[in-house]
Amino acid sequence: MNKPFLILFTFFSSYRSVIDRLTLLVILLALTSCGGTSKVTSRKYDGLNNSELSDKQNQKIQVLFFDGLKENALENYDRAENNFLSIIKIDKKHAASFYHLALIYELKQDYERALGCAKQAAQIDSHNEWYRLVLAGIYELNAEYSEASKLYEEITTTNPKNIDAYYYWINSLAAEGNWKDMIKVMNLLEGEMGFSEELAMERKKLYLRQGDVNGAINEVEGILEQDPNNTKYLNLLAELYQKKGEPENALKIFDKIVFLRPNDPYVHLSLSDHYKNLGNEEKSREELRLAYKNPDLGVDAKVRILLGYFTLEGIKEGKTAEAFELGKVITDVHPEDAKSHSVYGDLLYRLDSSKLALFHYRKAISLDESKFVLWTQVLILESEQQDFESMYSDATKAIELFPAQPSFYLFKGISAIQKKKYEEGIKALNSGKDLVYDNNQMLAQFYSTLGDSYYKMENHLASDSAYDKSLEYDRDNVYVLNNYSYYLSLRKKNLLKAEAMSKRSNELSPRSPSFADTYGWILYQEGKYDEAKLWLENAIDYGAGKNGVILEHYGDILYKLDDFEGAKQQWIKAKQTKQGSELLDQKIKTGKLID
Repeated sequence: MNKPFLILFTFFSSYRSVIDRLTLLVILLALTSCGGTSKVTSRKYDGLNNSELSDKQNQKIQVLFFDGLKENALENYDRAENNFLSIIKIDKKHAASFYHLALIYELKQDYERALGCAKQAAQIDSHNEWYRLVLAGIYELNAEYSEASKLYEEITTTNPKNIDAYYYWINSLAAEGNWKDMIKVMNLLEGEMGFSEELAMERKKLYLRQGDVNGAINEVEGILEQDPNNTKYLNLLAELYQKKGEPENALKIFDKIVFLRPNDPYVHLSLSDHYKNLGNEEKSREELRLAYKNPDLGVDAKVRILLGYFTLEGIKEGKTAEAFELGKVITDVHPEDAKSHSVYGDLLYRLDSSKLALFHYRKAISLDESKFVLWTQVLILESEQQDFESMYSDATKAIELFPAQPSFYLFKGISAIQKKKYEEGIKALNSGKDLVYDNNQMLAQFYSTLGDSYYKMENHLASDSAYDKSLEYDRDNVYVLNNYSYYLSLRKKNLLKAEAMSKRSNELSPRSPSFADTYGWILYQEGKYDEAKLWLENAIDYGAGKNGVILEHYGDILYKLDDFEGAKQQWIKAKQTKQGSELLDQKIKTGKLID
């Protein structure tokens, strides 16, 4: 019986233990009858009777045996075991009972007892191939691969037409790592079956495993003798010549492949690798471009190649222009494929071309709106570019598509606040935060944004509560620490708490002009004018020289320190920036601080 080629380098399966019980029943009825394949030595059977036993003993054995088969078929293995053991007490050379006991012990994973019974069955009926095959299989389960291989060799020598035995033999040798003998057995098997492409490929692998490239080449050339223009094997042969260090022979074969299949993009990919191995980068890129421009090379393959140019931070050094060209080719050749625009967007984003990246991400979504990651990337870029109008509409659509993803509610909340749709933003934020699981950073962001929303609505109690909740999840969120403390200072509420939070934000993010201004302004509200002056000067030194709000604050502090002229100069500077409070004009006109 022929069977599919077993996967090499895997252990012999214990498939015998799961043979259909009814099929097994039929087989064993045949084995125990005079017309079966078993040939019991030193004993004479007349039908189902053993002439060496009494009629009563023969009858008892028959009853026990058929009951054992029945229990075995019903998977009552303990009962079946007892029946076969009872038979052996009567007839110590009842091969079929030993055989069944071996299978039962194998099922129970008692491989030592299984081996003992299988040996008995094979010794009693040494001509029964089935018994010997089972014994060989149990040898393998006991990791006695050499013994199994000897049995397979005996079986195939006695019966060269037993194709299954060759396959089992090969797998037993594979378990030992005996590659050389595997090749020999495959050759014997091929002698019985005729040429096999599958066997030739397995031998090729084995030769390579042993470092024998010439042996592998011979196997592939043997296949090509059957089909000289098979480009799959021609390509494989070229690669083997490359491996052997014979690029000239490899190139001859590649030329033949190009002649046979000039429009095959995979040939150009192979040639690209070939020239790259030779150090000819220009020819390698040329062949790669030819492959990329061919629509027969699928998007997935092109994407995989392009991803090879990516690093964690950007694009491989010196490969930017090449990667950019290939990325553009993908979208040109596959304009209606979402993956092409998606990977090109990734490439552009890494090259700091955010606006163009956003264009291609949006194009990808228009072609396939089912990708959560693409929507996230679009919303991140819209946030970075402060395109809150698009961010609002896209977040709304994303929520419709992915109602269980909390991040989209956060994007909608942020964009709604920017559009002064505070109530809608608060509703989205409250819905989204309830979807967050095991992510304190995200929860902190939800509550932070809620704090901003409530502050804009002048609901200070709710705002303070949201900020406090945010800090419970992330006590070192510098933006919450700064904004919360600043808002408290503007209301002149909880100034000691505001001072502590602002101080912490400056420790976490030193040299931030905004944070330095907040701390200085809190000190101002507390009447600590000299300290406040130092912090406002720090803010200006950190780069706030053109920030009207900070310059106005600095002017207010100078006024409190009786530097009236200096205060007015800072107010004028603030005015020139077109920023500052509604009272700024009055301060300049009167030269006085107006609280």
